[in-house]
Amino acid sequence: MTAIISKIIINSIAEEVGLKAGDILLSINEKIPIDFIEYRFLTTDETVYLKVSRDGENFEIEIEKDEDEDLGIIFTDDTFDRQKHCVNNCIFCFEDQMPSSMRESLRAKDDDYRLSFLHGNFITLTNIKQNDFARIYRDHLSPLYISIHATNDDVRRFLLGNKNAPPIISQLRELINNGIELHTQIVLCPEINDGIIFSQTLNDLHDIGVNSIGTVPVGLTDYRNGKYPLRLFTKEECKKVIDIFNDFTDQSKKRHAEFECYLADEFYLKSGVPLPEYKSYGHFSQYENGIGMTREFLEDTKDIHGDLSGFTFITGKLFEPVLKNVIKKVKGNVLGIENLFYGKNITVTGLLTGSDILKSLQNINDSGTIIVPSVIFNADGLTLDDMTIDDMSQQLGKEIISVHNIKELL
Repeated sequence: MTAIISKIIINSIAEEVGLKAGDILLSINEKIPIDFIEYRFLTTDETVYLKVSRDGENFEIEIEKDEDEDLGIIFTDDTFDRQKHCVNNCIFCFEDQMPSSMRESLRAKDDDYRLSFLHGNFITLTNIKQNDFARIYRDHLSPLYISIHATNDDVRRFLLGNKNAPPIISQLRELINNGIELHTQIVLCPEINDGIIFSQTLNDLHDIGVNSIGTVPVGLTDYRNGKYPLRLFTKEECKKVIDIFNDFTDQSKKRHAEFECYLADEFYLKSGVPLPEYKSYGHFSQYENGIGMTREFLEDTKDIHGDLSGFTFITGKLFEPVLKNVIKKVKGNVLGIENLFYGKNITVTGLLTGSDILKSLQNINDSGTIIVPSVIFNADGLTLDDMTIDDMSQQLGKEIISVHNIKELL
C-alpha cells in the first residue's frame, strides 16, 4: 500500500501541519487506507492521527478539525493498493490502438470500480468479486459507470474478447436493487451489436431501470495491425442507428423521470440528421462521454456577437462545419485539423495532438492569434503527444491561446 502525496493545497490543514509533496501517508487512526475513498472516510472525524513517512523516517501528526473538513491532500494515485486492471481483450479497445510512443498512463487499461465512482470511468464488471460488491453496497459507491455494449451475453462476450464474462443483466439488477445508480455505455460496432441487438440492449437497460444510456460509435486509429477487422459506420448506417434510437425513445415515454438516453453527436453530424433539441439531453449526464457537447455549444452561442476577425479557431474535422457556421457571425476564421497522429478516421476535436496542429499552421502566415480548445489538454496541461501550449507557441512563433468557451474572447 503506497499513498504518495503529490500536492498540498495552499492554505489547507495539510499545509498548516507541515505535510509536503513526496510524503507517504502510512496510516490514519492506525488504519491503512487502500484508496482515496477510504482515506476520505477515515478523515471525517474531528480528531485525526496520521502516520507519515518522509525520506525514510516515520513521524506522527495529530490534527484537530471540523467534522468532514478536508485536509487538502492530493495523491499521485487514487488507488493506494494495486489498481484493478482490465481482464478483457475488447475488439474495439482504443488503448490497444495507441502508438507505442504514447505515455504509459494513456495505454493503461484500468477497470476499477473505485475510479468509476470517483471519476466516471466506464468499467465492465468482469473483474468484480463478491467482496467488491459488498464494499460498493456498504459505502454506497454511487453512481457507477458501466460499459455494456450488448445485453445479449454471447455478443457481449465476443465484443469484450472474454468468454468468461458473467451475465450482465443479473449484475446490473443486483446493483440497482442495492440502491446504486447506473450510467451505461454502448460502443456500437457495425454488423456486430447494431440493428436488432442494439434495439434489444436499449430495451433491456430501460426495463431494469438504469439511469442513463449513452451510445457512441467505435473509433478506429491507424494502429490496428493484427486486430479484428472493424469498420466505421457509413452515413446511411448512422441514419439507421438514429431511426432505431428514435423508435425506442418514442415507445418509452413512460420511462421514469431520472432515465436519460442519448446518441453520440457523431451519429448526427455524420448523417446530416439534425441534433435533438437542448431539452432532450436532460441533465447532460453523459457529457463527459462526449454526448451533448455540440448541442450545448450551439445553445451557448446562439446569440453570439462581436468581432473576432483577428483569430483562427482550431477544431477537429467532425466539428469543423458546425464551428464555421457559428464563427462567421463574429468574423473569425476556422481551421479544421486532419488527425495524422492517430489516422484520418479520428475526427473528434478532443483527440487532436499538438504536432498535427503545428503541421497544419506552419504554412499559414495570416492566421492571427491561434485559439485552441482546452479539451485537447489534460489536467497537467499536456496534449496527447505531451506538448504544452508554451511548447506549441514557441515552435510556431505565434501566440496561441487555450479557451473553454468562445465567449471568453468577447
